Amino acid sequence: MERLCYALPQRNGVRTHAGKAEIPIATAREWSDALGEMELLAEGNVTCPYCGEGYDTMVDTSQGSHSTIEDCPVCCRPIQLTVECEPGEVFSIDAAPG
Repeated sequence: MERLCYALPQRNGVRTHAGKAEIPIATAREWSDALGEMELLAEGNVTCPYCGEGYDTMVDTSQGSHSTIEDCPVCCRPIQLTVECEPGEVFSIDAAPG
């Protein structure tokens, strides 16, 4: 049995949301197949706000725009990264002291 990503009530054999909009249900396998060819990891370059050294980092674009904290690989101080992206593409990475 496949695990469902989300479940909605059924009406006349079609799954609906609160009986209003008809939204198809997708299994985890269907989502994986649909996104299979898209590269969701992208490389970005960050400059540490403490030591000024630049380094490359990998960004998971599957979650959309987000903020995260990672340590500088040179001076080990925490950096807050604000990532603007959509699945498969990074628009910007802003680095601030974390």
